[in-house]
Amino acid sequence: MGIRQKMNENPAMTTGLTIGIIVLAIIAILFQALHKPAETRPQTQAYFSDDDGKTWFLDDIKKMPPFDHNGKQAFRAVIIKCGDSKPRVWRLESYDPDELKKIQDAQANGAPHAFAALASAMIVKAPGETDWAPFPKPGNDPAATTAYHQLMDPQCPDGNTPPHICTPDENVKP
Repeated sequence: MGIRQKMNENPAMTTGLTIGIIVLAIIAILFQALHKPAETRPQTQAYFSDDDGKTWFLDDIKKMPPFDHNGKQAFRAVIIKCGDSKPRVWRLESYDPDELKKIQDAQANGAPHAFAALASAMIVKAPGETDWAPFPKPGNDPAATTAYHQLMDPQCPDGNTPPHICTPDENVKP
């Protein structure tokens, strides 16, 4: 006796099986909708450092560096781990103060795309360095442009191990 014949002879079993499959599909859809992985949830925090990358702390991602933190200038920090090593700050991020002021003024005046200009106002540096590298623009010093690109591409000291960029959800400690 085939499956089709058995289903035709037992309509109650067929109906129950169909309802069971529909319920399982609804449960699977609800589970996926309600249990998004952490990386798909919007971030509300970011890492920052007020001591040139020696330590870091979590704070509101909307804070625009540099900002005052306990009387010191705080900058956004990108934290990486290489294999089993301790996490460390790869780069510090800030915004050119003049450019940031222009963007904030434009936002306050209702400019629709002012926030998009933030990327071009970004400046970066490695912990311990004194010079900030600006976002590459025509007319920039080529060395600064090279430094910017190198800092945007984290590397482990051995050159082979891929770095893991730590997220605020991991809440890694110095």
